Amino acid sequence: MDNGSITKAPYLCDAHLHSEYSYDSSARLRDICEAAIARGLDEICITDHYDANLAGREPDFDADAAEKAIKAAAAEYDGRLKVSYGLELGEAHEYPDCTRAILAAHDYDFVIGSLHNNVGAPDFYLVPFDRMSDAEYHAVMREYFETTLVMLDTGGFNSLGHLGYPWRLSVPKGHPADPDEHRAVIDEIYRTLIREGVALEVNASGLRKEVGTVHPLPEMIARYRELGGRLVTIGSDAHRPEAVGDGIREVHAILRETGFTEYTIFCGGKPYQMKLLDK
Repeated sequence: MDNGSITKAPYLCDAHLHSEYSYDSSARLRDICEAAIARGLDEICITDHYDANLAGREPDFDADAAEKAIKAAAAEYDGRLKVSYGLELGEAHEYPDCTRAILAAHDYDFVIGSLHNNVGAPDFYLVPFDRMSDAEYHAVMREYFETTLVMLDTGGFNSLGHLGYPWRLSVPKGHPADPDEHRAVIDEIYRTLIREGVALEVNASGLRKEVGTVHPLPEMIARYRELGGRLVTIGSDAHRPEAVGDGIREVHAILRETGFTEYTIFCGGKPYQMKLLDK
């Protein structure tokens, strides 16, 4: 595959999946692969969690064991399913030395940069949004987007994961998603992605949760394209085999509705453009 080539056949890739090597999943790689084949996927990328700021406070991430197992799965399923080797790198800016060390030690096909908490605060999953005033909520969201810019400066990843992640948790607790409130900093995030050649992930996990939408929101995806963004990756963020591939086809439709005709996969850290499913 030549860098930048566009496949003419429909090609389905789920580029955000977690296996038993993530601290928050027990999914076996073989079960993930079998589920992907059953769902009609052509490719998956295993992107187990490494959250730099949780070192010593979560079960150790055995990066070497994960690499060995994922590459063994890639060999086992060769010809039936492409299995790529990835990482979800969380909070890279908090411990840049740890970030550089893990990236230098492994030849990842694809690295997602993600922000799950503001500095010194718990994962947004644990934040009591239902007890916040509007002013407190907007302050948390403003810090989240500003911290995302700081994280982007750290570098080392290929795609920005689930932009707007706190909304997955705050909207069901009574606070609206408010991209217009933070338009200036979101636009700066997009300009940084475009300048640095980093993709924007469209994360489908919200479609199967109470919030009922993708992250970033469809209107935010349209804004990214309006500013010149063209690199978009797609992932279900599944932590269980039965969720592998969930929402992938819906994301193809959303991308078409927001002006895209291709999406992006990464191999050996290089982007390749793939045609979206037809309408």
